[in-house]
Amino acid sequence: MDIIPDNFIDPKQLRSLELRNLKEILRLINQLINDIARKYDPGTGL
Repeated sequence: MDIIPDNFIDPKQLRSLELRNLKEILRLINQLINDIARKYDPGTGL
């Protein structure tokens, strides 16, 4: 029996600390993506 892997994380199954950490990590990733987009946006002239 093969199990197909997935990256789904059910937030209802997380402890409070785990959920806070996940939210913080996602916030930081979003900030990083925005910073990279701003830095390499051809319209900014940087």
